[in-house]
Amino acid sequence: QVYDGVAMVSNGYAIPGTGSIADISFLNQLLPDASLPNNVLAPWWTDLDLDGTSGTDPGGGAWYAATLDDGIHLYNVLEWKNAELYGDPDSVYSFQIWIRANTDLIWFTYGRVEGANIFGTIGAEDSSGAVGDTWYYDGAGTTPVVGDDLQVSAAGETAVFSYQVTADLPASDLFNEVTAASSLGT
Repeated sequence: QVYDGVAMVSNGYAIPGTGSIADISFLNQLLPDASLPNNVLAPWWTDLDLDGTSGTDPGGGAWYAATLDDGIHLYNVLEWKNAELYGDPDSVYSFQIWIRANTDLIWFTYGRVEGANIFGTIGAEDSSGAVGDTWYYDGAGTTPVVGDDLQVSAAGETAVFSYQVTADLPASDLFNEVTAASSLGT
């Protein structure tokens, strides 16, 4: 399926296209699931508090989107940086979705993944909610750790990411350094 855009949801997932954007939810699901939302790319779907609207908890973190060019390929990158778990500012997550333009290649990369949160989904599904997979769901499976890459889809290709989100590298530096250094390769 070809999409002209992707909706980035503050709660740690993205939806290619616009079909189920009105049905976004902080309540994560085991994937695949025919219930909306569908067409989900979930590097860490959980109840995050980026905007600081949870009463006395100011929330924290930021989210970014960028298109990077390594001189060969274009990548659409969505990043959740130091995103706090709703009501638990000690649980902080940094992760990204890398989508290589005009291909079916998608990667989830992880930097800071801390705290005691056991609820969340890591996985992906198609637009019908009938095809997909879950790598982690509410305590079952393997949680990502700093430096992990999770390759969602591939057509016989892989990518080497010289720069990933880390606890010490701001997103603006990541985007500038990757673009300037052309550090991505196949």
